[in-house]
Amino acid sequence: MLGRRIPGMVLVVALPCPRGLPGAPGEGHDDEFHHRGVSVSDKPSDEDRQIIEKTARRLVEMRLATPAVFVLETMRPLSFVASQGLLFLQPIIESFLTVPEYRAFQQMLEDRENVDHLMEQIEQFEDERIAAQRKKR
Repeated sequence: MLGRRIPGMVLVVALPCPRGLPGAPGEGHDDEFHHRGVSVSDKPSDEDRQIIEKTARRLVEMRLATPAVFVLETMRPLSFVASQGLLFLQPIIESFLTVPEYRAFQQMLEDRENVDHLMEQIEQFEDERIAAQRKKR
């Protein structure tokens, strides 16, 4: 038995696909696991890229690049669980904050590749900020 059924809980299990089946390695998927309904891609979508850039810029402007990368690196293995936590907290957060891109941000975090892209973007913007600051001196 792969998991217990708990009322109100959803269990996601990724199993290796045997060769020769659609979605198996060598059948157009580079990943050894096939995720049904989840895009396995190296590049984020245009919407995800915009959210990544906006989030990264805001974190660098607030001088939170180092703590943000630390938190993202720490939560990377649990990015899907963290995104589901954000989904759970959405009604509470939206009761006092109006964040139209909140749902898109939550969905973007479901893919670990997007978390990696977000960390890379934060580091790039932080490097640009430091270089611009050094030029001023």
